[in-house]
Amino acid sequence: MKKIIYFTIAATLFFGCKKNDREPAGSVWGVIINKNGNEYVQSASVQIDQTGRKTFTGSDGRYEFKELNPGEYTLNITKAGYIAQTNYKIVVIPGINTEYSPQLEKLPPSLRIINDKGDTISVLNFGSAAADITRLFNIYNDGLESLEWQITKTAIWIPTVSKTEGTLEPGLMQAVVVIIDREKLIGGDNITNLYVTSNNGSKELKIKATGAVDVLPPLSTFDVTNLKANAAVFNGQINNTNSPPYTERGFVYSASSMPTLTTTIAKITAEVTLSSQFSKNVTDLIIDQKYFVRAYAINSLGTAYSTNEVSFTTRNGKPVLTTTPCTNLTTKTITSGGNITDDGGLSIAERGICWNTMANPTIDIIKTSDGSGTGSFTSNIIELTPNTKYFVRAYATNSFGTVYGNEISITTKQIVTPTLNTSDATSITTTTAITGGNLTEDGGATITQRGICYSTTQIPTTASNIIFTNGTTGAFTCNLTGLTPGIKYYARAYAINSAGTGYGNEISFTTTAIVLPTVITNDATAVTTTTVMSGGNVTNDGNAAITERGICYSTTPTPTTANIKLVISGTMGLFTCNLPGLTSGLKYYARAYATNSAGTGYGKEINFTTFALVDNDKNYYNAITIGTQTWMKENLKTTKYRDSSTITHIADNTTWTTQITGAYCWYDNDINNKTTYGALYNFYTMVDNRNLCPTGWHVPTDTEWTTLTDYLGGESMAGGELKAISTLWNDPNTGANNSRGFTAFPGGYRREDGSYYGIGNGGYWWSGTEAWDRKLYYDQSSIGRYDGKKGYGLSVRCVKD
Repeated sequence: MKKIIYFTIAATLFFGCKKNDREPAGSVWGVIINKNGNEYVQSASVQIDQTGRKTFTGSDGRYEFKELNPGEYTLNITKAGYIAQTNYKIVVIPGINTEYSPQLEKLPPSLRIINDKGDTISVLNFGSAAADITRLFNIYNDGLESLEWQITKTAIWIPTVSKTEGTLEPGLMQAVVVIIDREKLIGGDNITNLYVTSNNGSKELKIKATGAVDVLPPLSTFDVTNLKANAAVFNGQINNTNSPPYTERGFVYSASSMPTLTTTIAKITAEVTLSSQFSKNVTDLIIDQKYFVRAYAINSLGTAYSTNEVSFTTRNGKPVLTTTPCTNLTTKTITSGGNITDDGGLSIAERGICWNTMANPTIDIIKTSDGSGTGSFTSNIIELTPNTKYFVRAYATNSFGTVYGNEISITTKQIVTPTLNTSDATSITTTTAITGGNLTEDGGATITQRGICYSTTQIPTTASNIIFTNGTTGAFTCNLTGLTPGIKYYARAYAINSAGTGYGNEISFTTTAIVLPTVITNDATAVTTTTVMSGGNVTNDGNAAITERGICYSTTPTPTTANIKLVISGTMGLFTCNLPGLTSGLKYYARAYATNSAGTGYGKEINFTTFALVDNDKNYYNAITIGTQTWMKENLKTTKYRDSSTITHIADNTTWTTQITGAYCWYDNDINNKTTYGALYNFYTMVDNRNLCPTGWHVPTDTEWTTLTDYLGGESMAGGELKAISTLWNDPNTGANNSRGFTAFPGGYRREDGSYYGIGNGGYWWSGTEAWDRKLYYDQSSIGRYDGKKGYGLSVRCVKD
């Protein structure tokens, strides 16, 4: 002890002389291997308790803890599937890397005997059922090493164990089937063991089975089934086969109670099968006889009978049946039948209906035959006498005899006139119609004729017009022809038999009248100075053939075919036509027409006005008469002189400025302005000897403009009379009323420098007098007269020569 203290003091003095007197750290390391195979153990957990530090071994089994203070530590080493090493003491020495390399041992295998649910079992119980000879269990390795196992059996009543040895890897199991031989069991409980040994312990599995005890077989007799008059099915059951097995089974029966094999009328044996229940069909029994029956069985110990007996009485053999009420009664036929609810225990060989004019008819007189067996049946009785009373009974015949149902009496119908309905008339035209009837009852006699009678007066008979068809009952149709248009007719279906003539209900219908055709007049199109396109559509011929159609027209309203007409071939439908030879500038009235035997029908009246003139560009113009003058109703649009020579078109401003011969343009160089405003012409076109206006027309002189102005009330108000009432004029369009239909629009003008002005504000028109023009303005009701510049582009209105 003194030496240790001295060393410690000396060490303290020695290290105390240095800057840092703390002892140097140590470390611990090692390599962990498998004890069984010497391979490295990786991922093992290594923990030093005092520090709480933990690490895991790598693929080389190595671990290491560094920077440990000197002293004693506890190591704990664990890994799943291995036996843990805990509480290993190790001392850390300053500056030294201390090694600890242990060996880990794997956990051993573990033997378990389990069922299919994974539960541990110790007993296999086969019970007492004769067919129950197979059981299964599983050997399971619940450890982490291979399990080597063997099974040893000792009992002679276990002939088969499906597998008796083997090797199981961890987590796997082996199914084992055990089969017993019940013939080698002793009566009562049988117990033995199967011994399962392994490389890590053993188990015992107890095997239990109950052997049969030798007794007479206990039996039961059940109620008989399918009971007939001379047959029945006996039913029994062996309640416990036990041992020894029975070799024969069956039934005994007698007219006395508790029959045995010595007192039975006959021994009835049943086939020995695996089923405990057995039955047997017994025949040749006596009708309406009471019997007693018991089941029996024989084994090596003797004969056993059921402790109970069953009694029964065979059927009396008499069928039970009723007669079905009669239906579908006619003069000669009846429908009846029957219902056999019980065959009396004997099969029905024949069934049907018998009838007579006397009560209690039998099959010896007359009958139907309608099959065999029980249940409902229907019988049709034919060739009866009209208005006669008959008696009807159902019958059923079996080996016992013939039995009859209740008797029904009924009287056949008397012969009467036929019953029928009249069908409504369809497909009615001017001269034809379709009708007919439905003959529902022939009155009990043959139909000799049927058809339709009709007249223009009510209640027609066969003395009137008739159309007849062949046939008897049922629906029929007739085509009525040669009728008069627009006339009301009355009709009835009829039918004749030996009792007379029967009529259906009366119907009426009116044949289609012939009326005037229905015609639509088409609007006028493609109007020129002398022609127009129109036409029509004959939508209804008025129920008669169209003999003529076309267009009629006149300069006065409501034209007819007495005026000018243009006939177009055809009958129904659309047609078009070109009306030629018209006078320019006139208003016409036109109507499409169509003619049939009732007369001529007209379409609505249309009207149109031919254009007054046309220029060489085929621009058509309307005209208006104001006072003594006839003026164009719109501005001139032509690009050609009267002789068809072309007027120069100038869009460029510079060229327009220097032009001193005739020229035209469209306002703002936009041809879209042509339709509404026409063209703008310089004054040189007004005086060109090729003439700007079409033949028969000319550019108005200054004097002719003055004549127009004076007629309209003078310059102060004439502008309002000439201006169109239109939004093309800027507000307020002062005084505009267009009272004479001149329809002046604000087309603007083109200046000498080529620029455009005034569209929407004013309209400007040349006269043919050098170089006067007229102006209308949006905020004035007057008309202005100006000495214009020849290079200006203005509108033109021609006046008739």
